[in-house]
Amino acid sequence: MLLEFRVKNFRSIRDEQVLSMVASRDTSLEDTHVARPDGIAQRALKSAAIYGPNAGGKSNLLQALEFMRTRVAGKQFFSVLFPDDEEESCPFFRLDQASKNTPGEFEVICTDKGVRYQYGFALLRTRVVEEWLLVYRADKPQEWFHRTADDKTGEDVYKFSSYFKGQKLTWQKSTRKEALFLTVAAGLNSEQLQPIYNWFSSCCTWVSQPVFYGKLNFSALKDEESKRDIMAFISSADLGITDVVLRPEIEEAPALQQGKKNGTNPREILRPMFVHRTDEGANEEFDLQEESKGTQRLFLLAFFILRILKEGGVMIIDELESS
Repeated sequence: MLLEFRVKNFRSIRDEQVLSMVASRDTSLEDTHVARPDGIAQRALKSAAIYGPNAGGKSNLLQALEFMRTRVAGKQFFSVLFPDDEEESCPFFRLDQASKNTPGEFEVICTDKGVRYQYGFALLRTRVVEEWLLVYRADKPQEWFHRTADDKTGEDVYKFSSYFKGQKLTWQKSTRKEALFLTVAAGLNSEQLQPIYNWFSSCCTWVSQPVFYGKLNFSALKDEESKRDIMAFISSADLGITDVVLRPEIEEAPALQQGKKNGTNPREILRPMFVHRTDEGANEEFDLQEESKGTQRLFLLAFFILRILKEGGVMIIDELESS
């Protein structure tokens, strides 16, 4: 569960901004709006909305959290926010000269199975200048690692806690200056870091506009229970859709050999078709792209929302009111 997100010097955000999901003392909607994570003292909000004028920074705050997630977990579909030639470098605040030479800073406080994690990093375009992880198994934090860049030598300096176990020296040597220690160590089988890494890679989902459907996995529609839930979700909007069926289709994808295109590689994909009832009582199937933008977006959100409700996690939707 997300408790807090902090960001500084990112896009239109110059000064530190904080998105807090910690509940206030108001208890009037306690049963429906507030959760109590196991082992955590704070009461947390189940949901929050950000309101503001155009160009007020709403999307940039959400994109900052997604930027942090992709830095930790690697690029995911729905997460390609920056051109490849930027190598995911941090887009700093550009309206004063000082900010261009100041690190962008990001920090998340989240919970998993009764443990609170406080993880963050600061980075310039060419390297990570600081990275830290505090773990709260009780009221007093354990600082498992703290990494800083030495201005004189250009090398990274690490401080490890005795609470943090494993092949620390190997993970340290394997971490490039532009990479995150958390990502490298988790990838090299640090069991202690898996929960916080998994929070970024699996538990945090970000959905934005525009939405691309081509790479979505629609196999959930094969499962009767999942399909029933998705149909109930769609039917609640009264869209006139009576069923969604999967039709196999052969797609000619480019075949690659040694990094070069070499003909095509046919593969079977599953295409969802939306069933509508004609005036004569017959069934007519429509492709997803033939449906309205609102239906397309609702269908996409159904997959993510139902998964979050079933498995738990954090879902971030930019422009929820769109379509």
